[in-house]
Amino acid sequence: MTETHELIDLLRPRLEVRHLSTMVALDQAGTVTRAAEQLGITQPALSRQIREAERRLGTALYTRERKRLRPTLAGECLLQHAKRILADIAGAESDTVQIPAGPRHVVRFGAGAYGCYHWLPGFLSTLQDACPDIDLSVSGRSRGLTLEALLGNEIDVALVPGPIEGQGLRAKHLFQDELVAILPQNHPLAGRPVLEATDLADQTYVTYGPTYRKGFETDRVLRPARVWPKRLIKVDLVDAIVTLVAAGVGVSVLSRWAVARAVAAGSVAEARVTEAGLPIAWSAVVRRNEADGAAACRLLAALDRWCAGGPERLSGT
Repeated sequence: MTETHELIDLLRPRLEVRHLSTMVALDQAGTVTRAAEQLGITQPALSRQIREAERRLGTALYTRERKRLRPTLAGECLLQHAKRILADIAGAESDTVQIPAGPRHVVRFGAGAYGCYHWLPGFLSTLQDACPDIDLSVSGRSRGLTLEALLGNEIDVALVPGPIEGQGLRAKHLFQDELVAILPQNHPLAGRPVLEATDLADQTYVTYGPTYRKGFETDRVLRPARVWPKRLIKVDLVDAIVTLVAAGVGVSVLSRWAVARAVAAGSVAEARVTEAGLPIAWSAVVRRNEADGAAACRLLAALDRWCAGGPERLSGT
């Protein structure tokens, strides 16, 4: 109830902008006569605004000394606030009128733990031509919450790997990728083209999600072989995982496109996981109730066209 009352107070302030403008004009002009001239009102009208502000606040804002008004302690406090408030209003108006005319749509986009956005500038240049009315806002939600955030209306488009689970979602397949192992360059297993589940048994394993998830290495490699790494380190972001692996902290299994730049730079070594490999699909997902012409669906279509070249387009290699 207290929060409700505070909100009502914010929406219904006791004073209006004209009261604040009057105080600032008085401070700048020095006299009632000059302040009234600046505001384009009469001296009696200016005096009435001062008295009205004092009545609404229930406190004296000025003392009268002959023809001059001097702010009280309360008046001086309000004057300083008035200067900041009027400056903020002027800034808000200036920012607003500089926004290009015409309707614009902000689409909130999330890629979860795979927050690798070196591909984003290239896509944005395409998006500007294809959908000039769409602005992109990138979310930093963690992997496990990406689809949850989508269903909760916190983001509008999600870029996710693996099978799409959950009602109320509509997915568009973008490209096929592969989960690969990454290791420190000086690791005893570095240089081997293929690793099996047993190779991971004695390793420190750095991962963004140690829990079971259908379609990933735990589901397809570790559990069937009844193998589990000796130690797990959970890190929410892929870039941080790659940094730890490069530093020799442990090994990991990640999507190839997300680590391609680190592998090409020689920061980490790469190996296939099992002879058959671990293919995995990447999809863009929107809420099922989004209309085909909605901004989120148009961004999804633009991303689909841009990704037609495959994961290399995203990896930036």
